[in-house]
Amino acid sequence: MPSQYQPKRAQNRPRRHNPLPLLAAAAAVCLGLILIPSLGRAPEEPTAAASPPAAATPTPTAAPTPEPTPTPEPEEDFRGILLPNSALYDGTAAQQVEAAGATAALFDMKADDGSLGYISGLALAIQAEASAADPALNAAIQLLNGGEVYTVARVSCFRDNLVPRSDMSLAIHTNAGNWRDSGDTRWLSPANESARQYV
Repeated sequence: MPSQYQPKRAQNRPRRHNPLPLLAAAAAVCLGLILIPSLGRAPEEPTAAASPPAAATPTPTAAPTPEPTPTPEPEEDFRGILLPNSALYDGTAAQQVEAAGATAALFDMKADDGSLGYISGLALAIQAEASAADPALNAAIQLLNGGEVYTVARVSCFRDNLVPRSDMSLAIHTNAGNWRDSGDTRWLSPANESARQYV
């Protein structure tokens, strides 16, 4: 009696299929899709209506001659001198700039300690008492800016000992409170939106 026994390995093995017939069928379908639309048509003959019209001969136009770029004049060297804010209204700014051989006057409009070189209407500046004390200072600044002296405002953006003292939420913090640099000065936090708006 023949045995019906087959090892389990042979029973569970999947049958392998030959991929060639499937590839041949796919190629035949693709070829048929390409050839069938062109079988029933007669060859196209060019007609007079289908021919493109004769192109008009373009008339040559004279191209405009580009103008040469003017040679830039050499710029004067920038040499600034930092003047005290008193020079804004005592009339000595122009003489001090000329005496120093400078071309511009620099003024602290926001000093390293946070004090302002003008009268500010901002609530934070008023609360921190950062504005300058002289009420004539803003008019003097405008008058000097309208004159012959080239003026530059120096602004110490985030180093500020006044505003962080009055509003600690705007300062750079440590576990002990407001962070201070080696000069024992507080700083506004650049990450704080209100501090950036103030500057």
